[in-house]
Amino acid sequence: MFLRKEKNDKDFSPIKINGILAIAKVLNRKISVDQQVYYENYEVVTEKDGQFLKFGDNITFHLGEQSSLNYKANGSIEERIRDTDFLLAINRVGELTISDVPGKISFTLTEQQKARCKALQQHNKYLNDLKLLLQFFGINSSIIDISRLTDSDNQKLGILVSLFIYNREGSDFFDHTGLYRVTIRDLNIAIFSLETEDNKIYAYDYFSDFAKGLAVFGIMPNGEKVRVSPYLQVKPSELISYSNFKTSVIIESIISVGFSKATSPVLNNFILALLCQYDITKRPDILDLCEKINGFLLENENDDINHLINQYQITKRKRPFTRKEQISLLQLKQRADIHQAALCAINILLENNVEAEYDFMQLPEEEQRAFTEYPIYSLKKW
Repeated sequence: MFLRKEKNDKDFSPIKINGILAIAKVLNRKISVDQQVYYENYEVVTEKDGQFLKFGDNITFHLGEQSSLNYKANGSIEERIRDTDFLLAINRVGELTISDVPGKISFTLTEQQKARCKALQQHNKYLNDLKLLLQFFGINSSIIDISRLTDSDNQKLGILVSLFIYNREGSDFFDHTGLYRVTIRDLNIAIFSLETEDNKIYAYDYFSDFAKGLAVFGIMPNGEKVRVSPYLQVKPSELISYSNFKTSVIIESIISVGFSKATSPVLNNFILALLCQYDITKRPDILDLCEKINGFLLENENDDINHLINQYQITKRKRPFTRKEQISLLQLKQRADIHQAALCAINILLENNVEAEYDFMQLPEEEQRAFTEYPIYSLKKW
């Protein structure tokens, strides 16, 4: 067991526990090799059998006649890259510098340690490729625990690196045009593959610039065939489950396809489904996406009562209404085109609980069942 001091270099008295005598002390001095700083501090650990220096959480240098440098492959991608960069620099230069300490500490690596460092070069390259891959997909690399990756996980990551970092053609991995889910531990990555006329297949980040201008044809309830954003063809619950999910790409895709009366109800239902997902996850990016899509609808149908109510229920989830917003909602109730479900929704928003329950009870039984599925119903307080 060790006593640890985080803030300064003061010594501690040793504590004897079960026959073990050890002291650990953190020294806030920078560790560098060839003028490149790798660590902001290091730890000196004294045991009954000797003393060693600890750099980061994974590298130890045992002092004495039989000195040795040891490395444990633990930590995040960034930590592992730093550690392997440090070891490779030590192997290349053979010495390190500690700030405020005169001179340099020299290392003479054994042939076995040199061989291990050579093997680290390939591992270091793989780690840097993984970092680039996750940056490409907009995924925070800190959420991946490399030590938990299976051989299958590493194989999938290797394939993705070849496709997206080295631009390899993807017919060995995909057999047709379509959306694919690649699952690697806690990651779910959405990839769109596209087959070309020469029978080659190329893979793309489904939430990327490539998809912004992409449109598909959807069949409306009346049988009309219209262009829609490809994201409207995927259930919102699935969309938000992807680790590379990007709201900016979705809204740009919807805007690039353009507005039509035929797709307005589709976008409205998409918003409602997203709001249901927000109520489950409380993710602010989902609520912001709802507001932007609804804003797009209001730009084209600024007097539509459903879009207006949606805007108010989005706001309700963000903050209390202002007095002006409350008055606007009361004015909506006076509109000639108001319907019973809209009245109920408005009274829910205003927290007129008795009126809201009364309005709900006036709905036919089938409409009541449908209304309970709407996200506005989760805001009721009766």
